[in-house]
Amino acid sequence: MNKETGVSKFVCARAIGAWTVALGMALSSSGAAAQSLADLPEAATNNNQLAMAGVIQVVCPNLRRQYAAIGILPADQLRLFDACAGVARATSGDDTRSNALQSLTGEELNAAHSATIDFTGLNTANIAARLATLRQVRGGIGFASASPADPGILQAATGGAAGDETALDGRLGLFLNGRIGSGTKDTTELEAGYDIDTTGFTAGVDYRVGESGVIGAAFGYGTADAEFERNDFGLEGGALDSDGYAFSVFGSLYGERYYVDVLASYGTLDHESERRIVYSLTIPDDPNLGSNVTESWDETAVGETSSDSFSLSTSFGYDFGSGPWHYGPMLAVSYLNLQVDGFTEKGAPGLELRYGSQEADSLQLQAGLNVGYDVSVGFGVLSPYARATYVSEQENESQAIRASYASDPLGAIFVIQSDEPDTSFFRWGVGVSAIFANSLSAFLDYDSVAGLDSVDYGEFTAGVRWSFR
Repeated sequence: MNKETGVSKFVCARAIGAWTVALGMALSSSGAAAQSLADLPEAATNNNQLAMAGVIQVVCPNLRRQYAAIGILPADQLRLFDACAGVARATSGDDTRSNALQSLTGEELNAAHSATIDFTGLNTANIAARLATLRQVRGGIGFASASPADPGILQAATGGAAGDETALDGRLGLFLNGRIGSGTKDTTELEAGYDIDTTGFTAGVDYRVGESGVIGAAFGYGTADAEFERNDFGLEGGALDSDGYAFSVFGSLYGERYYVDVLASYGTLDHESERRIVYSLTIPDDPNLGSNVTESWDETAVGETSSDSFSLSTSFGYDFGSGPWHYGPMLAVSYLNLQVDGFTEKGAPGLELRYGSQEADSLQLQAGLNVGYDVSVGFGVLSPYARATYVSEQENESQAIRASYASDPLGAIFVIQSDEPDTSFFRWGVGVSAIFANSLSAFLDYDSVAGLDSVDYGEFTAGVRWSFR
C-alpha cells in the first residue's frame, strides 16, 4: 500500500511538474509553450469545442493548485489532468487539437432529446391509424390516409368508407400495429451524425360509443439504436440505444364527412450511451531538449439515463370526395413536453462527464391533404392512398446541456449546445388499407420526411384490427 502510494506521488509529481515547466510556471524559458493554454480556444471550430477549451483552461490550473496544496492527486484526477494538459501543451496543429476538443465533448446526448420526441410521435400516430379504421368501417369519413410517423397527429390512416359493415359491426375492438424504420443524421457543427434503426408496436382496445364516437386506450413499446459517426475528421463516435413504452387514451367524433380526434399520452424511455474518446496529439517530452512524443487516447465512457414525455394532440379533417374517391384537408395541433434525467458516465476514469437534466417543449401546427380510392375486390375492399403534410414548429428550441467532468473537484461547468431545430418541414406517405370479412381489417403504410436540414428517415408500419359484437 505504501509502495503504491509512493509511486503514485512520484508519477503525479512528474506529470504535474512537467506541465508546470511547459507552461512557464517554473521556467521562464518556456514562455512560448505557456501560450498553448491561453491560445487553446483558437483551435476550436464550433461552440462546443470552444466550451471544452474554456473548461480545460479552468480545470488544469485548479488541479495543479490542488496538487501544490496537498502533494497528491487521486488517480482519476491525475488522468483528467493528463488529458487536459496534453491538449493544452500539444505542439501539433490546430486541426489535431480541434479533433481532441471534439472527442472530449459530449454532444451525443443531444440524440436522447430527439429519440424521445420521435418515439412519442410514432406511438401516437399508430393510434391514429386505428381510429381511421374505426371511422371507415362504420361508413364515416373516408380519408385514405395513414400517418404512423406524424408526431402528435390523429388523422385518418387506412382509407375507404365502404366495406363489410356486417362483419365489422362489433362495438369492442382490439388492434395491433407494428413498425420498422431507419434513417441518418448528418454531422453538423454542434451534433454528431448517426445512423438509426427503430422498431416498435402499439396494442390497444377501443369501444364504439353510439354511431359516431370511439374511445379507447393503448400501450406502445419501441426501440431506437443509433450508431454515431464522430465528425469530418473520421474519429470514432459511439452509440445511443433507447427503449421504452407509452400509455395513451384517445377519442374520436366523426360524421359522414368530418372527424375530430383527441389523444393524450405519457411515455418513458431508458437510454444507454456509449461515447468514444479517441484522439492523438504530439506534445513536448522535455521542454529543455525540445523532444516530442505522441500521446494517444482511446477510451469508452458509458452511461444510463431515462426520459419522460407527455403529449396532447387534436386534429380535424373533412372529406370533399364522392363515390370511390376521397380527398380533403387535415388540420392538427400537437403539444409535447419532455424531460431527460441527468446522469454521470462510467468506464473512462478521469474523462467521464456529469450531465445535467434537460427539459423541452414542442408545439406543432400541421396542415395536410389526403387522397384515396376504394376498390371492391372478391375478399373485401382495398383502399390505396397518399398524403402530404406541412409541419410548422412553434416552440422547440436549441438545447443547452450543462455538463462537468465527474473527476473535477470544483465541478467547473461547460455547456453543450444542440443545433437549432428545423422550424418547418414536410411529411409524406403512401399505403393501402383493406377491409375483410370475419371482423378483420388491416393496413400497410410507408412514411418519410422531406425538407429537414440534416435528417433522412423512412418507416414501414403495418396494422390489424379485430372487432367483437
